[in-house]
Amino acid sequence: MLTREEGVIQIGFGLLPQFWGHGIGKSIFNKICEFISETYSSIEIIRADVNVNNIAMIKILESYGFVKMRGLDGGRFSYEYKADILRFKCLLFSNNDVEGLFEVGNLQQTPLSDFDYIISFYEESRINNFVKEMDNIGFLVIDNPAPYHYFFESRFGEIFDVYLIASSFFHAILNVQNTIFDKSGFLSSKLNVKEKQYFSVCYEEKYLYFLIKIFDKFSKNKFIQIERIMESLRDSVIIPLARETGEAAVDDITSIHWKNEDNLYLAYKATFVELEAEKIKNSIKILFNVICARDAMNPKMKIQIEKIKKNVKWI
Repeated sequence: MLTREEGVIQIGFGLLPQFWGHGIGKSIFNKICEFISETYSSIEIIRADVNVNNIAMIKILESYGFVKMRGLDGGRFSYEYKADILRFKCLLFSNNDVEGLFEVGNLQQTPLSDFDYIISFYEESRINNFVKEMDNIGFLVIDNPAPYHYFFESRFGEIFDVYLIASSFFHAILNVQNTIFDKSGFLSSKLNVKEKQYFSVCYEEKYLYFLIKIFDKFSKNKFIQIERIMESLRDSVIIPLARETGEAAVDDITSIHWKNEDNLYLAYKATFVELEAEKIKNSIKILFNVICARDAMNPKMKIQIEKIKKNVKWI
């Protein structure tokens, strides 16, 4: 192991190739990384250089979470791994209150949410103690937007977006059988449960449901959450509604052919927005005008529209 610059330690694989295929090469690699993260508190980056032809080692690095940073002389790649990620995982694994750690896939990366996880606890009563323990060992709470939803920041500035839940609650989610109602339709699609809704919700109602959430998040400057809601609005409402009404030919979410450039097309374009207040506000105005122009609005929706007009002065 070599240290070449402050906060960085480099590992080599001179002995490891002889162990590949024997079931212990990756195990040794794991122990090396864990040893570094637990022993050297000043190390931010674990770096590994590997030959471009060493496909086996590249697969190991990438499966572990190493990210290819740049090409080097001599036909080599430089890979890096943030040590705080490993410290985080090791601390959780050694915590007897934690039953499981699950990585949540992101549809797109954002600077405010580097790593998303669900942490399950055998006893729900231990969750509050866990938060205090994490704070004591250098993972500070920087935001708590909802009960059991925390943003931790590590010593080197890594952000961990974490949901803390009881294992019994997790088990209940995974065993959902029927949908009584799902206003967005998003959760039902993810859980892949039977379509047995007792309260029907049309696309326009789902559209307005998402839009109200966007207004709420905008008033609280929760721009990252707005981006995610807009993505859900686009994929679970605007695109299928455009297909249903014939306003667009849709093969899949990435293959859409619009027949005209108004109405739902404008709403579709408005959901792709930069995270700046004025640009988000303009997109919200477009989304609001589109729903107001739709014919399929029931009396309840019209009341909600009027309430928005009354409460949101800039609309």
